[in-house]
Amino acid sequence: MERSLEEVSDNDSSITSDRGDVSAIENIVVEEKRRPLAMSSWNQWKKFDPAIQAFSEYVEELEQLFLIDEVEEVKKKPILMLKLDGSVREYVNLYFKDNSRTTYASIKKVLMEKYDGSRVRNEYRLKARDHRIVLEDLYNSILAYVDYVKKGSVVKDPEEVRCTVKEKLIEKLIFKPMLSQRVNDRFDYYDGYEELALDIDTYWKGFQKSNRRQDHRRSLNRSFSPKEPNHKAKVRCYLCKNMGHYASECKNRAGNQLSIEKDRDKDGVNVGMHLPDKEPSTCNNNTNDELIVVPLSIENKEVLALLDSGCVTNLISSNKFAEICLANDKEIRLHPYDKTLVGAFGQNVKAEGWCEVQIGYNDEKVTSTIVVVRSLKNYDMLMGIGLIKKLNLMNISCLDSLKKKVPDEIVVGNVGTTCVSNIEMIKRIKVSFDKVDEVISQGPTDIGRFVDTVPRIVWKKDVVRKFYPYRYPNHLWNIGENLLEDMLRSDILEVGSARYIHNVIIVRKHGDHDSGVDMNKLYRAVVDLRPTNAMVERVDFGSIQIEDFILLKENYNYFCSIDLTQCFHQFELSEGDREYFGVSFPNMPTMRYKRLPMGFANSPSILRQLLEKRVPPNIVKFYYDDGFKGTSGSLEDHVKSVELILRHLHKANLKINLDKSILCAESLEVLGHSISRMGTSPSERAVKIMKSYKKPVSVESIRKFLGFISYYRKYIPGLSSLLKPILYLLKKDVKFEWSDEANVNFERIRQILIEKPLLGIERSDLPLLVYTDASTYAFGGVLMQKQDGRKVPLLYWSSGRKYYKRVRSACFLEMQSVIMFYRSNKHRLLGKNEIVWYVDNSPAVAILRKGYTDNEQFLAWIMELPIQIQFHHIEGSRNVVADYLSREIDVVKLEQNDVIDVCFVDEEVPIVKRGRGRPRKKVPVVEENLKFSSEEGKESKKVGKKRGRKRKVEKFTSSNDDVDETHWKEYGMFSLNDFKELNESDYEFVKVNKLKLINDFYYKDSKDVKDWKLLYIPMNKQDEVIKYVHEHPAITAHGGIEQTLMRLKKVCIFKEMKEKVEHIVKNCEICILRKHPAHLAIKPRLHSWKIPEGVWKRVHCDILGPLGLTSSGNKYIVTMVCGLSKFVILSALQHITAEDIGNLLVEKVFPSFGVFDLLVTDCGLPFKNELMEKLSAKYGFQMHFTSANTHNSNGQVERIHRIINEKLVLNNKVSEWDLYLPELQRILNLNIHGVTGFSPFFLMFGRSDDKVGDLSVLMNSKLCKDDILRLLLNINQLDLMESARNIGRRNIYNERAFERRGVPNNKQVNIGDKVMMKTYYDKHKKAYMGPFEIIDIKEENVVIVKSLVDKLMMPFKVHVSQLKFCETQNLREEE
Repeated sequence: MERSLEEVSDNDSSITSDRGDVSAIENIVVEEKRRPLAMSSWNQWKKFDPAIQAFSEYVEELEQLFLIDEVEEVKKKPILMLKLDGSVREYVNLYFKDNSRTTYASIKKVLMEKYDGSRVRNEYRLKARDHRIVLEDLYNSILAYVDYVKKGSVVKDPEEVRCTVKEKLIEKLIFKPMLSQRVNDRFDYYDGYEELALDIDTYWKGFQKSNRRQDHRRSLNRSFSPKEPNHKAKVRCYLCKNMGHYASECKNRAGNQLSIEKDRDKDGVNVGMHLPDKEPSTCNNNTNDELIVVPLSIENKEVLALLDSGCVTNLISSNKFAEICLANDKEIRLHPYDKTLVGAFGQNVKAEGWCEVQIGYNDEKVTSTIVVVRSLKNYDMLMGIGLIKKLNLMNISCLDSLKKKVPDEIVVGNVGTTCVSNIEMIKRIKVSFDKVDEVISQGPTDIGRFVDTVPRIVWKKDVVRKFYPYRYPNHLWNIGENLLEDMLRSDILEVGSARYIHNVIIVRKHGDHDSGVDMNKLYRAVVDLRPTNAMVERVDFGSIQIEDFILLKENYNYFCSIDLTQCFHQFELSEGDREYFGVSFPNMPTMRYKRLPMGFANSPSILRQLLEKRVPPNIVKFYYDDGFKGTSGSLEDHVKSVELILRHLHKANLKINLDKSILCAESLEVLGHSISRMGTSPSERAVKIMKSYKKPVSVESIRKFLGFISYYRKYIPGLSSLLKPILYLLKKDVKFEWSDEANVNFERIRQILIEKPLLGIERSDLPLLVYTDASTYAFGGVLMQKQDGRKVPLLYWSSGRKYYKRVRSACFLEMQSVIMFYRSNKHRLLGKNEIVWYVDNSPAVAILRKGYTDNEQFLAWIMELPIQIQFHHIEGSRNVVADYLSREIDVVKLEQNDVIDVCFVDEEVPIVKRGRGRPRKKVPVVEENLKFSSEEGKESKKVGKKRGRKRKVEKFTSSNDDVDETHWKEYGMFSLNDFKELNESDYEFVKVNKLKLINDFYYKDSKDVKDWKLLYIPMNKQDEVIKYVHEHPAITAHGGIEQTLMRLKKVCIFKEMKEKVEHIVKNCEICILRKHPAHLAIKPRLHSWKIPEGVWKRVHCDILGPLGLTSSGNKYIVTMVCGLSKFVILSALQHITAEDIGNLLVEKVFPSFGVFDLLVTDCGLPFKNELMEKLSAKYGFQMHFTSANTHNSNGQVERIHRIINEKLVLNNKVSEWDLYLPELQRILNLNIHGVTGFSPFFLMFGRSDDKVGDLSVLMNSKLCKDDILRLLLNINQLDLMESARNIGRRNIYNERAFERRGVPNNKQVNIGDKVMMKTYYDKHKKAYMGPFEIIDIKEENVVIVKSLVDKLMMPFKVHVSQLKFCETQNLREEE
């Protein structure tokens, strides 16, 4: 080591020209000579040689030695220079020639750029070149190769690196073309190389597995039994291309007289053998694949046709069709055929066209459609299943086995009793609407394109997307390719790049279809959009009520059901959103959705939102792809109604599926309900399901049953009581045992639905009748109407009562039943002009009518109910139905006499006796003799448990006359031994006050009570006793100073009791955080806003909501009020984000009314954000934020909000309030304002709605001085001045009224004061938070405070009215 150091010291002059570095190196050498050998690890390390090692590896090892030797940062640079080779050191000196202040980090960075990259990259290039892709471990092998390519690449840009990796990986996998093609197709879909490697590895393993299965099948086919004959019907001659014989048996083998086609025509369909027989015959006796040829006559020309029951189309060769045309004099017109046919070997066959011809067999002649193809090779014609059935060829013996394979008719979703066929309806509509054919889809690929584009979709930020590629079975590849090609032809998909890709799932459609049906009808391509649904912001477009779609509000005679073709696919996506909906499938290029996809979470909401813009809901109401409409007039009226629907759809460029639509029907099945002019009932499918429904055998089957029954609960009276024994089995600790009672109720529910109970249709011109009743365990109600002298039930309702709610009174139960019925059936009650509600409890009716009650719960319920409801009292004996629905049901008696069947009953109802008064409750009885436990001298007893939650154990004390056993032991906290230890101060107090010593304790006689002695409390226990008395819930319960002092003076005595009690009570944290002491509260004076100089100078803005969700999706109202003219702007919004408020100002307010000077808002996030700051800077207005929790600071808007709420309730516009909002804004702006004396519209625009007469008439009349000035100025300056004077008078009046309500205490706040701040609190929670310290006074009544508890909390602004002084000085910052 010494020799190496000497060498370095001899050559240190050549290290650098910096003299400071030379001296530093000399110092290091001297220190190293003095240090032990073990501490100089870096000195033993070799020098850096760029020809052997990369500099990054060398410096990493050197820094580890620095850590071992604990080398300081200053010494790292000279040590590094010692370890450099001569050429490297010269390069460093030359590089930093002009810079004398070089550092270790800068030298390290320069050397890594110079001597690290090239060598390491060359090494990794060699590794990448020699790397071998192992097919057995593709995942790790691909990742290793990608790592080599990345490290060996010179480029630094990430996109260029990805392109390089892609090219190299495709070139590396060229030995397996399918893998290289897979990389080329899928590379851009994945964010990381791990996903790509996983996809390639999974794809290769699936391919190998399918190959093994195919090899296994081939081996099984080759190993057939020698005893089984090889039927010649399956043999094909390779010479003549016919089937039924071998090439050695071919007649044309020697002479080769026939012209043999060596290459099979790609458009040919090789399906069978050409037999010259004139009668129906079979090829052989094979019952599996029998070939039948039938002689036919087409336009009197003989043709041999092969029967193919698996084909739905008749095919004929072009040569034979030409012979038929030449043999006939009449013209046979050939129409174009756009569909693609699939041959026997899976190839596509192009059709020449189609025509209608007359086909004869024996004595029967029919007209049918045939498709002309280029060649059928061995047959003249191929007969499909349709023509086979027309010619009654199913009776042929060899076709008996094919009868079962004939596909059934496809059942559409909407089933109804059609009175006029769709074709007849179209003919009638075409008379007045000749473009009706453009609305009807001509096929699956003929879909419409909505006139408006889907608005941009909002995506969540920072959401991790999880995607895992599927492995597709090989037998689904061809089916999936055909389905996706159809979607490409239909313009649903397009080929293009995508940011995110999704898997395609091939599923079989419902129904028993045979292979004879087209594959596109058997299967459906479903795109798995679940990863993308997790990334999108959900669009809430209002709740969907079934009653809005199954038309329960009018008596309709005719119904129609409109089905949109490929419903969501008729709406086109915007260009920016298409890249989010990529589609991936094997052997196909990257595709993406061009139209709105099915399975997307927001598709239903977007569809409804766009449809209701072009097709009003009163014309037809759509539920997903189905639209329903009823007509109450004649058949002609219904035709006009359907025509109006089709006209709107034509304007919107939408198309319907006529096969699935029903344009005219007297009854219709919609969403599981059967509707007609008589009413609604469960559908036939629901009845069929109930007939075959088996009793539940597990908890899961019970849940399925409940889910099905709940959908039809309005048809089942007393469902809550019937389900009671069944719901009992869902409890956590209950063993599943299907009881007899559950079985009886289950059968009763089944029987009710099987009988198809009928509910009436609501009529809008008649009032609604509501009957409700309650019991201790359930609620019941029925909605009815009196139609033609009979009460018609519209809805049955029952609900179980939760037992944790205590039964207070019969009035409480009846009130609760009313509010529960209203909440469950609000959609049926809101918007009605007259509702009559019957309740069988007089006090409840009186409270509901007049609202005379002090019960806050009752008042809250009354405020929730609409004002249109008229409550009436009904005798309990006449409230039969509601009483029945709210009580337990005896199924045996019910079957004998079903009193609930009140459909179309007369006014008289049977009288059922029932108990009066309050129902009895089973409450445990508590014995009067209290039993006390004698453990450790503690005497306590437990209160008997009643219904409700578990209560705490309370302790009671029996009276005891012994003075020694004082009150402290009864709380179990103190004992008399705690008060024995006295100090010198205690003895001095005892001596001065002459206390008596009794049994080692000091007492003093009480002055108020005879023979009562006060116990002396030592000084070390005094604070503890005071806190105990002050905080104990049974003594003072955090009472004030006087209460605590009074309790203590009755039982004890000690020095300075009053001062100590005041100190402890004032420092009680719980009292500080909850109480409202008047002497500590700060009530400042009310200061008014300065009157603006002109209109629209100062604007007050706030948000009202969330309100009820409307059908347009709106939930909030943004209110803006001018400070001078009081002009109001009301805007409905769906969301209140910063972008929504900014768009409202820029797009609506500023273009119409101009930019204001000052905007006054609260501190809410929609206003106080970065976007609003940028808008204020751009448009030149200022923002003023009011203090938190001070609504009176922005009282002008709060007053408008109160008026809006009143108007919406009084005018019954609560449900669809956004439609009423423009009219309400006009009313508010045209009314004379109570403060200014003018209408806001007049002050804002200088004119009124009424037209001004001729000016000459005014000039000829007698005018006062103000009128002449008003005409000369022409800008209403006098009116504005008068408005400003009126506002000033009102401000003075408000200030005086504020002082009359409570004189301001004018307490001055100073910097450094400790205060507590109010918070929004529950009645049973803390009212204050803190403590805080005032650090700055911003303006009048506004200060800046900081927390003394949370050091991380930032200082904030607060109004002084929200503060109270904190008198105590013991609230330290540590607390």
